[in-house]
Amino acid sequence: MIKKGIFFKSTSIGLCFHLSVFAWSQTLVVVNQGENSVQFVNAIDGKTLSVFDTYEGPHEVAISPKGDYAVVSNYGIIIPGSTITVFYLKNNYRKRIISLNGHLRPHGLVFVSNEVIAVSVETYKSVLLVDIANGSINQEIPTEAMGSHMLTKVNDYLFSSNIFSGSITRLSLVNENMQIFNVIEGIEALGYNRVANILVTASRTKNMLYGINPTTGKILYQVPTEALPFRIASSKHTNKIFVSNAYANTVSIHNVSTGEKLVSIPIASRDYPNPIPANLVLDSNEKYLFVSCMYEDVVAKVDLEKQELVDYFKVGKTPDGIAYINK
Repeated sequence: MIKKGIFFKSTSIGLCFHLSVFAWSQTLVVVNQGENSVQFVNAIDGKTLSVFDTYEGPHEVAISPKGDYAVVSNYGIIIPGSTITVFYLKNNYRKRIISLNGHLRPHGLVFVSNEVIAVSVETYKSVLLVDIANGSINQEIPTEAMGSHMLTKVNDYLFSSNIFSGSITRLSLVNENMQIFNVIEGIEALGYNRVANILVTASRTKNMLYGINPTTGKILYQVPTEALPFRIASSKHTNKIFVSNAYANTVSIHNVSTGEKLVSIPIASRDYPNPIPANLVLDSNEKYLFVSCMYEDVVAKVDLEKQELVDYFKVGKTPDGIAYINK
């Protein structure tokens, strides 16, 4: 049974408290873009633990380094969004809506500390550093590029993929240093493999994967992908990356050092013939890969040892952002 979040409104704006207490270990957090909700799902058996409302048009989700918080970007639909939703995963699970003060179309998320999150805002060519404990914007950092979309963090730097500018912006977190790496039109997916120290991105319009030196911006390789590479996840322990190919209905595994495709895993099946794989996340042991499938309202579970699809978990409408909690 789905347990719908029950809240007591407080006198603070946007602050609520959930009555139930869950241990969120081995839990998926799935953003249901089509029904403005976030869903907590047991990563072992696919059972739904709870569902909470967000604001309109939620897209991405990130978990804080200590596992205290889950944050969702509310991108909006016809009306542009300008908020993030914060879930407190300890004690009584408070929910808070943080206004971004008119900065429209928040999308990419990455934590820079346990209580400060970086949020890309597409229409303002910038990244905001938001203190989720007190709800304030600490800093606005210009990307100087159109369509700043996905984010990743490498040491003391943030990287933003800029769809309309065809570039990646490298932003220092300790000074005002900023560099723009020109790549190609249509880049969106963004990831970093720390084993190989390579930044990776992919162009949706060119169906190409790019390996980039994160210090110099030099393109190390470009290799073809399958149709519409949408998101990238990276292993923390090996030189492998995982690419969701939305129109091919596959996930491909690549050697990040060379870009070589090692295997392609079908995500479609007779029951779910057109899943459109979108976001993807590894479990803590990197035994399983979980993939949100936007057109079939499921999360696909892939066994990486067998290199095959092993299960589907039914979720809400149009699942997009996905994260994994193991705290």
